[in-house]
Amino acid sequence: MAPKKSPASSSGINHAAILLLTIIHQLLGGLWYGQLFKDPWLHGVGKSLQDVEPKKHPALFLIPLVAGLLLNYVLAGILALGPGPSVKRGVVWALILWGGVILPDTLTHHAFIGAPLMLTAIDTSKELVGLLISGVILGSWTANKTKAA
Repeated sequence: MAPKKSPASSSGINHAAILLLTIIHQLLGGLWYGQLFKDPWLHGVGKSLQDVEPKKHPALFLIPLVAGLLLNYVLAGILALGPGPSVKRGVVWALILWGGVILPDTLTHHAFIGAPLMLTAIDTSKELVGLLISGVILGSWTANKTKAA
């Protein structure tokens, strides 16, 4: 018997979880690049803090918002397929997406632009953390909603 779909959506995708995760990804980016790795990241991209002020380039802050939304919908869509969502499947698929898509793509782009290895490590590890958070939340929230239905 196939698992019941989440009450949040007939497709099995929990849209509330997606919106929450999009906000979490934005907050993670702010913490990651604005606090934890601000100086090495700015050095790696060759910019000053003034160069990346939201007031100067507000449209640039829409890109990670849309990217976070898309990334979380893709992961949620993958989890909606197959035997049913779980934290384990969420984490496994997060690792697969990171190791098979994000990491190789970022390594390639950073190699061609001559980015320092530290910048690559900062960028890819932020994406890994974000995807793992998404995998856990989508796997557990969707799984809990499915069980409750």
